Amino acid sequence: MSLNQNGNSNLSDPPNRIIEALEDVASRYAELAKNLQADLNEVQSKKDIIELAESFTVEMLAYLPLSQFYCPFCSLHNPECQSCQDCHYGAKYGICTQKDSLYSQVVDAHYHLVDAVQNIDLEKFSSKEYSPTFLEELKTDIFKHADQLIDRSSKFQHQVATIESPERMMTLKREFMIDLVRGLLPLDRACNHCGVEFHELFEAKEKALEGLSLYWINDYAATA
Repeated sequence: MSLNQNGNSNLSDPPNRIIEALEDVASRYAELAKNLQADLNEVQSKKDIIELAESFTVEMLAYLPLSQFYCPFCSLHNPECQSCQDCHYGAKYGICTQKDSLYSQVVDAHYHLVDAVQNIDLEKFSSKEYSPTFLEELKTDIFKHADQLIDRSSKFQHQVATIESPERMMTLKREFMIDLVRGLLPLDRACNHCGVEFHELFEAKEKALEGLSLYWINDYAATA
């Protein structure tokens, strides 16, 4: 272990296994976006497109690389759950397996967001009146955001492939997850386009974003 120019501990190169795993995550999101676009071409009703947006949102949240499998510190310090006390991340944020650790709070907020998505009242969409061109306009809106998801995933994959440290990996991973939750969930596009608000969903999303923003804090931000 060496020190970076700011005097912080800087671990050796991140494990190749995790680099490959995160590249796979990026590919998975790009493929998911393409599948969403293909399915959008098949939907024939307002109900179908809202249900599609909901199901793909749940799937996107399920793919977030939050588990310890994607953590370079777990791979370096905790391959057999034996040396958490030596973990760089644990020393700063608390041992992940402890109930009150920051990681456990982030995971709880994530699950709460998934529950909020799955529990939305789809009838709120049905009760509104929409223009004759509504369905095609909503399809176009979600389709364009799927393109943005593909672009963001491609950028993340490129960044991960050229990563130089576990700290940088954590920064990029955090920023990628924040971008997905903040602006690329298809259910958000459906709600915004339809003018429908779900207070519990909004609160759950804000709580998840708050947790992700604190999940890893370093002296530099992710760059292009």
